[in-house]
Amino acid sequence: GIVFGVFTVTEASCTAVIYALFLGFFVTRKLHLKDDPRIAVRASIVTSVVLMLFATGSVISWLIITHHIPELLGNWLQSVSANWTVFVTLVMIFLLIMGCLVDPGSSLIMFVPIFAPIAASYQMNPYHFAVMFILNLQIGLLTPPVGLILFLMSRLGDISLEEVVKGTWPFIITLIAIMGVMVYFPETIMWFPRLFGIGK
Repeated sequence: GIVFGVFTVTEASCTAVIYALFLGFFVTRKLHLKDDPRIAVRASIVTSVVLMLFATGSVISWLIITHHIPELLGNWLQSVSANWTVFVTLVMIFLLIMGCLVDPGSSLIMFVPIFAPIAASYQMNPYHFAVMFILNLQIGLLTPPVGLILFLMSRLGDISLEEVVKGTWPFIITLIAIMGVMVYFPETIMWFPRLFGIGK
């Protein structure tokens, strides 16, 4: 539904809840009305964890913006090297660090307006830059201390955060390796858009 534009992410979550309730009450018959308060309390706890993480990320975002860190970083990156691979490597390292502290939405708002024009000045294809940027932010969802997916998996799986972090390291390393390939071999990204005449 989300992929084909039938409904938004919020509407998809509501649909998933209704579908789960339908299965629980009428198909598997493992849910009963007496279970509703317990389900509501647990859902509230999981949601509150996510909202607390967003609040923490918002504070960090405010500090970054008020100290003009994106602008200062952008000016510094332009002065460091005329090589686009050096620029992208530094940006990716910076975003990996920011992914540990700030949620992806805040990172997009803060850094895309700064980094995208600089990437264009290096003659870097915007599709290439965008895919790497988004992949980097997704890695941030798996890295502590503000890794939203880590906390969700911990709560939903009833396991400690330490266990979740240990289990995700192989995936994080793999994703970073994939991102490295994308940085230095743009065709790994651009071949698909070019099939449709995009991004030439």
